[in-house]
Amino acid sequence: MVESIYCYISRDSAMKKVLFLVNPVSGGVGGRKIKERILSELQGMLPRNQYSVEDTKVDCAQQARDACPEYETVVAVGGDGTLHQVVQGIADVEQRPKVGIIPIGTGNDLAASLGIVDFFKSYGLHALLELILKGKTIPLDVITLNSTYVFTNYFGMGNDAKISNDFNKLRLTRFFPKESSMSINKIFYSILGLSGGFYRIPFDIELRYRKEQCLTETMKVPRGVNEVLITNLKSYAGGACVSSKSSMDDGKFEVTIIANNWQWLILHLTRFLKRPLDNCYPKLMQFQTDVLEIIFNGDSFYQIDGEVLGGFSEGGKHLIFQTASLLAMVVP
Repeated sequence: MVESIYCYISRDSAMKKVLFLVNPVSGGVGGRKIKERILSELQGMLPRNQYSVEDTKVDCAQQARDACPEYETVVAVGGDGTLHQVVQGIADVEQRPKVGIIPIGTGNDLAASLGIVDFFKSYGLHALLELILKGKTIPLDVITLNSTYVFTNYFGMGNDAKISNDFNKLRLTRFFPKESSMSINKIFYSILGLSGGFYRIPFDIELRYRKEQCLTETMKVPRGVNEVLITNLKSYAGGACVSSKSSMDDGKFEVTIIANNWQWLILHLTRFLKRPLDNCYPKLMQFQTDVLEIIFNGDSFYQIDGEVLGGFSEGGKHLIFQTASLLAMVVP
């Protein structure tokens, strides 16, 4: 793992400095304006042949992967979904570029955890671009799911994923405003959260996870819980805090069972209480691990880094999570 953090040092000096991948629909109207603002601000900061500014394609992950041999840094200009696609594309590349963020999405949990959201709000786009070009980084755990998907923020099974699913469906209807802003998106999310919060997982779940000294523990979770959360950050769902033990580079992730509506409400109130959920609710079912198996038989809703996840729709399920590698994230 140590080698993966420092592989950036030996990269070809003839490479271009930075690629900005701009999601034009992220953050509503803001996503369509940010591209021209980036091009304008970069004038005089960096030679034009040292950077590119592109709209994201349908297969943004492959777009990011293709950029790895050519750029020192890839910047996700969007929200957690855009960043997730970039990470999905580059996480298993041998010589990974640094990863930067310009946060214009609805949630921006990773950017908030890294201090980028506050920096952007306080100092603006020009200062954030200078920060990206400076290239100071810290390591970030990457977690794999069934050796197929990768994520850095969180995985959810249950009502949070149902809310994401309902929001994505709503965005495709004629009732959703085409020129929606980030604030409008958050309002719709909150409204859907009032109904989605009553969803229950309709089957029993078995969790098997590695403890210290490679011992294995098994936990039985009965049907009827609100959700199972796997988190790697202090910030969840736009600012809630799940665990006081969270660390982005410790090689572990937190597993939390939200058993009822009371716990679900407290979870989302933590953004105002400024206290993590495990401190507010000491009897919470929560543990840390680097390897987890989730075994169940049934169908529910799933999301990964805020994006709806399909592919687990029928029959028995066996999900395996483990920390796999590290990314170098640009930070203030």
